[in-house]
Amino acid sequence: MIHRVRINRRRLLGPNGEVTSGATTTWVSGATLNGQWTNSNTYPTLGNPSNYPTPLTPTLVSGSSIFDQTLYNKRLVIPLELKFEPIDYSEDIDGWVGSETQKAINSILDGEKVKYLSTTQSGITVEFRFSDRTTNSQPGPYTTTYTSNGFNIPTEYKLNRFNKSYFRLYFYDSNDSETANLLFTEDLPVEQVPNASFVLKRLFWEKDDAIMNNTFDNRTLYMEGRFFNAKTGQIQTFFCPPTTIGAPIGISQYSDVNNRDWRTSQIVLINPNNNNGEYRFTTVPLGGNIVDRITLSEFILT
Repeated sequence: MIHRVRINRRRLLGPNGEVTSGATTTWVSGATLNGQWTNSNTYPTLGNPSNYPTPLTPTLVSGSSIFDQTLYNKRLVIPLELKFEPIDYSEDIDGWVGSETQKAINSILDGEKVKYLSTTQSGITVEFRFSDRTTNSQPGPYTTTYTSNGFNIPTEYKLNRFNKSYFRLYFYDSNDSETANLLFTEDLPVEQVPNASFVLKRLFWEKDDAIMNNTFDNRTLYMEGRFFNAKTGQIQTFFCPPTTIGAPIGISQYSDVNNRDWRTSQIVLINPNNNNGEYRFTTVPLGGNIVDRITLSEFILT
């Protein structure tokens, strides 16, 4: 694109300092008159023109304008600056509407999950210990049998009071019960076996996890369990003390800062960036955890 600037009767100095008046002249934007114009009778305005030939007939530059041959001894550079400015606020309004819409409407989250397998081939055994309710002393010692929890086994195997009972595992992002956020749950239906024991072989976690995708850090989950007893309608909560604790503990022992890790069972999702791209999880050997087993005990304070 060629931009032209029109100069009307601009007063300029001639070769001897006299004031001359040029005709209406059209300049190509940013063009500088120099030696390349001498053969077209348009003299450079730079320096003394005495060594140049006598001006010839003015040369037509555009369809309507000519260069006046009386322009000497000056170098004229006419810059042309183009500024593009919005004539309204439509772009700003579109941006504002988009941001406010994003605040008002929940953004779309990628809910795709990735399956993490246990580091042990046979899976991790999750064992639940109930406080024995068949003894005279209450609460009684810990035992893994459903009978100690008030079920008539195996007579009630096929009854709804047993079949409709189930365990639920809760996974949190912290061990602090006041600030922990629930991440997900996993339900475990009861099985027609005498003891409350299950094998946990896989966990599902977010595929679009910033920690797993952008760092080499592992993610720690904090798990607790609950039993939904269809026979009594009660919900029994479990925590994770060492297996050496054979019966419910007192409040002073539970509140001891050294026993804080007993509140949940810690599980680590291993970052695939550290594990040759494989998705695995393992236990943290604290409280009732060992490499291939998690022991959860009914939470009753004496």
